[in-house]
Amino acid sequence: MRLVRLGDDPSARVDGVEADLRAALSTWGAGTDLAGGVALLDCTPPGSLRPLDAVIVLPRGVIVVVGVDLPGPAMKLEAPLQGQWKVDGWPLIRDDGLLNPAVEALSAASALTQRLQAERIEPLPVSTVVAVGPYVAQVLQPTGDLHRGIRVLHPAPTALLAAVKELSTYERPCTAEAARRLLSSVDRRTATLTAGELVAEGFADSVSPDLASASTMLIPRFTADGRPAPPRPAAPKPKSRRPPWLALGGLAVAGLALVLLIGTVARSCGSETPQSGGSGAVSALHSPEPPESTVDGLDFVPRGSSRETDCGPRAFGQVQQWLRENPCTALVRSLFEVNEERKAAVSVVVVSFADAVQAERFQSLADDEQSGGVTELLREGRSWPGGPSSFAQAVSSTSRDGSRVRIVRAVWVGQETKPTDVVLQGIAERALRLPLPG
Repeated sequence: MRLVRLGDDPSARVDGVEADLRAALSTWGAGTDLAGGVALLDCTPPGSLRPLDAVIVLPRGVIVVVGVDLPGPAMKLEAPLQGQWKVDGWPLIRDDGLLNPAVEALSAASALTQRLQAERIEPLPVSTVVAVGPYVAQVLQPTGDLHRGIRVLHPAPTALLAAVKELSTYERPCTAEAARRLLSSVDRRTATLTAGELVAEGFADSVSPDLASASTMLIPRFTADGRPAPPRPAAPKPKSRRPPWLALGGLAVAGLALVLLIGTVARSCGSETPQSGGSGAVSALHSPEPPESTVDGLDFVPRGSSRETDCGPRAFGQVQQWLRENPCTALVRSLFEVNEERKAAVSVVVVSFADAVQAERFQSLADDEQSGGVTELLREGRSWPGGPSSFAQAVSSTSRDGSRVRIVRAVWVGQETKPTDVVLQGIAERALRLPLPG
């Protein structure tokens, strides 16, 4: 792991839990032997209200680290996300009056997530580590908080390393070029890092081809003295005689297979029926129910799915007009239920286009709530017992993967939802990484 010291005076001496954190990161060394990635120390990303002790950018995730100095060493720390912290059974009281230091960390992680989304950065998961000290033997966290990607720990090298690896769960490694843009978005001073330096820290090389999969058919051979070797003579093909009845049998089998194939195609074409809805006909494709999936320990239970090839009739507002002028190639809409301490409903819409340019333009339009959007399945009557009545005031998030744009909306079931809800934002961020077709 490469350490980059920022702040007003990078050479200034630090103490307390910040010193423990830096010492732990320093023990990992450069390269990918332990973790890889880049750790920005004492940086203040745009939108953050306070300097962060560290922002760790890994090939498969981003981790915000906020340090909290306790009044003294502790044997047991009770650290819930919601509620007051307790040190050895006594309530933690800070000079600034903040009863739960995790609130600061979550706000910082949320601000960084919104920053990366606004910059169209690779949608890596942003998790949170609250480093506590000077020493804590045991930290107790609710299971739900762990599922949301939050870890409270004393930054011993092994404990911090285990948390970092556990929270780095993105499906594919971030490229060196994407990592440069991400780091530059966090702090412009990191622009001096080269792609080669990032590749050495585990980020994928998006320039050099994978030689392991390259064909060697056209690579010329050379002799020991460096001269081109003469081409190898082609091996003669052995002649074989087949009985005439074997050839006739093969033709018969091929003819029978052709007849079966034609019958299968005819049946499938006859059973396909178009759906109609909205302001135009929509040709429906068979789409299996997405499987129940778990992302960062959070279970997403499927509650309905559909797939169409025409997006215009399934949209509204300016988004509908844009999709009529720029048709999509596929539309997959799915509903999920999440059962945590509270029940949440999640709508996931995946819109596919012919190229990445169209997808990028569509994402810019979809990010504007005033421009309309794509209709969730819930509006078309695809509800379920115990589900929400609507996705009004939902927490929204989008991501783009090449020519596909994913739109996620999340609401609480039976409770008021606010678009700024930090917990729902965490659920929506995980929904962006659900394995879905389309």
